[in-house]
Amino acid sequence: MLINCTNHPSAGWSAAQTEAAAQFGEILDVAFPAVSPAMSTSELSELAEKTASLLKSHLNDPVNDVVLLMGEMSMTYSLVRRLREAGIRCLATTSERDSSETGDGRKLVRFSFVRFREYE
Repeated sequence: MLINCTNHPSAGWSAAQTEAAAQFGEILDVAFPAVSPAMSTSELSELAEKTASLLKSHLNDPVNDVVLLMGEMSMTYSLVRRLREAGIRCLATTSERDSSETGDGRKLVRFSFVRFREYE
């Protein structure tokens, strides 16, 4: 199983990302928590602990299941640390960035999924 804890539900993934995720079996979407910039370190830690517990409760096979984590950086770090300490593999997505200028001076940026990368 792949638990997708991001702000991007798997229903909106590209075919390439969905195909790459198939190696893990079922995909379960769990929304990445909202992290206010005003949140204190202790509040963030408390939210990270609750979120890590929620993610662990969804695991069917903690040895083979993985958690995809992408979101606010301090929360991502805190979740990766907690889950890895529990022996749970955590992944990030990698992408190619393609940007171009439009005729009216705006920049159009498109990200294309490349692969999953394990946090170490």
